Amino acid sequence: HKKGSENEINTRCLPKISCEPRKGSDKARIFIWLPDKEMDAKNITIPWIGKYFFAYSFQQNNFMVGHVAVKTEDFYASIYPDQDSFLKESAKATFPREIGHSHRMFHSGYWADFQHDLEKRGSDYAKIEINIHDSQDLFKTWDVMKEVTDYSLYSRNCAVVSIQLFDVCIHKTLSSLPFFRTLARVYFSTNFWSAVIAKQRSEMFLWTPGLAYDYIVNLQQLIAKLHR
Repeated sequence: HKKGSENEINTRCLPKISCEPRKGSDKARIFIWLPDKEMDAKNITIPWIGKYFFAYSFQQNNFMVGHVAVKTEDFYASIYPDQDSFLKESAKATFPREIGHSHRMFHSGYWADFQHDLEKRGSDYAKIEINIHDSQDLFKTWDVMKEVTDYSLYSRNCAVVSIQLFDVCIHKTLSSLPFFRTLARVYFSTNFWSAVIAKQRSEMFLWTPGLAYDYIVNLQQLIAKLHR
């Protein structure tokens, strides 16, 4: 875990869409605040639930649910629901109001910066550094993503957004490795199956910071092992 602040960044740099290629960085950092670690306090937790779902803080007199954000030299991706809109029943629906789709309703949201996250979540977070395989692909994804501030608890929360950006970062990262040998190593890797379990749990319920942590950490470890 990393304690402190990221003083060196302009965390709300939202670049305009341009046809000019951007150099960018080959590294990204993913910040994950787990529910039982938020606000630098000992929160009341139930084993397993405290990591993956929520914890209760007497200090904040509120439930802590965690948060996930992605930072590069060019942007900081951290989405929140607008609290007033989120609590109203007048949220706009992007999908048809049918059985199985009502849970996908979208609410007004906003992009936050790192200082906002520190003030809201505290300085006790996990920081995971990852390699960006194709920075231009990542820029294109972010340029489209940042234009929409809609928030959905199930399909566009902070963990969903961060997982989407993480997947773009690692896309094709194994393309230079021998196919069949890599396939065999992946199949017999506990890291791969741990990531699969995290994804399956997210599909049964929703992506949470705890599940995002398991998914990202295990795939990062797997990629590192495969490139040795």
